Amino acid sequence: MVQVAALREQLRLPDAPLVNGGLATTLQFFQLVIHDDPLRWLAYLRGIDFHREVRQVLLPRHKALVRYESADRREIRELSPFGYFTEPGVSPFQTGTSWPAWNYKEFTVVAETRALASTASSISFHPADRVARIGGGIQYIISRSDWPKLLRVGETRRAV
Repeated sequence: MVQVAALREQLRLPDAPLVNGGLATTLQFFQLVIHDDPLRWLAYLRGIDFHREVRQVLLPRHKALVRYESADRREIRELSPFGYFTEPGVSPFQTGTSWPAWNYKEFTVVAETRALASTASSISFHPADRVARIGGGIQYIISRSDWPKLLRVGETRRAV
């Protein structure tokens, strides 16, 4: 529970049963699936709404997924040992992103894949940030080592 408390403190979250449960689930997922310390990825974890349920799931074969990626900032994606995915129909603004241009990549799960399922938080990156990122969309964190279990079936480039 010491690690949960440290994670909660770093994310400035309240000491509440739902929050602590979500943090414990996230910590376990990072240790057992991603094999990395979640404290290294606090900026990414701020995108999780820990006031809602966070759970580990097994994504079934044939499940459709979508990944939004910035069209400009490739170097950040390549450093992370995991990535965020969502379901078709969820807008990038519901996942807490707001890039001026993005790539919309469609995938199909080809083998059962472990994921951390959560709800995207609304997020701002600094006090002067006035961009609306409403959150509320379902999101799945998938270990980069499990990406071979996903088959890319389409891609679209979009600009806001």
